[in-house]
Amino acid sequence: MGNLHSKKLSDHSLKPLPTSRPLPDTRNTDTMSQDNDPEPDEFTLTDDLKILYFDGEPAIDPTGRTRFSHAQALAIFRDLVQDNLTLLGAAKAILDLLPDRSELNRNDKRGSVARGEGQSLSNLICDTATQIPWNRPAQARLVQLVMKISISEKVGGISTLANGISGFYSLEQFRIELYESFWIADDLQSSRFPYPGKAPTPENQTLNFHAFLARLSAAGFFGSAGSSWGLRTCTGAFEVPVFEIESAEDQAKVVLSELDQKRKELNISIAAVWVLLAGPTLYIETVEAPNPDEGADAYWNTGKLYSGPRFGIERWRFWKDGMAKRAEAERMNPAHDGGGAGRGVAEMAVSMMDVIEKSRL
Repeated sequence: MGNLHSKKLSDHSLKPLPTSRPLPDTRNTDTMSQDNDPEPDEFTLTDDLKILYFDGEPAIDPTGRTRFSHAQALAIFRDLVQDNLTLLGAAKAILDLLPDRSELNRNDKRGSVARGEGQSLSNLICDTATQIPWNRPAQARLVQLVMKISISEKVGGISTLANGISGFYSLEQFRIELYESFWIADDLQSSRFPYPGKAPTPENQTLNFHAFLARLSAAGFFGSAGSSWGLRTCTGAFEVPVFEIESAEDQAKVVLSELDQKRKELNISIAAVWVLLAGPTLYIETVEAPNPDEGADAYWNTGKLYSGPRFGIERWRFWKDGMAKRAEAERMNPAHDGGGAGRGVAEMAVSMMDVIEKSRL
């Protein structure tokens, strides 16, 4: 890495660092013994933000090359966040840790190791994103780094789809990790890092993860169907009842458990974060130019509490009304914590929805 992209470089490669490994499966903590899992290491990203990570045993390939290391990659990201390294310089440094595509395509042990390094990078990105508070600039930096890395041939290539159209694909393992994490993200009884006092709470990890998805969506990482997950988030927050009760009158009488109430509050907070970070993209795919052919059509399905059309301004306003009710609840209750996102987030989201709507009608 030359001086062209460097402002002040930390030494990322003076000594071999241990290999990274996939995180232990902490998604079902009821059936796992924390005592059997290794304690994570801590990496100081900024003075007030520490990142937990795992690095396994050292692994050197036959050529003497050290495998991808979480600690090494985090050191590069730290220099980017602290403005000691440019975005281009950080992307190049991360890519230098990864194997060439020629190694990925090999069927021998080296090819297998190389593919494992790609998975290790995917895990590290997601694990880091869940630990950075949703409104911190470091999250935006992480998204910028992913976008810069994603154009490299080391993490992608040309593929021909079934319809005969060729296109560039990238970071496939990372996309799979995002998909799997999305569907378990609302499980408030588990955590990627079940270490009380060290990691963010499960609800904050979930909120941070969705903020990361929203930022990736706004940056164009997911293509023209970038807000599909945002659609499902808003649907779940405002259109889906907590319990399957047909009568609206009976639904209003339901008394939620503490966990169900926390999950409901969190879902609305997540929807607010999606609006604040990717609102224009969400509006386009809900109102102006829905494009279900680009993803699963089911993402646009409506919930039982909403009886209007799948596409159009009516649905957007239904969500805005639900967000406004949450904002009013916050104003009426000084003890309301904003569902983990901070007080006033719902009100800011309502204002954002108004601005987006008025700027386009």
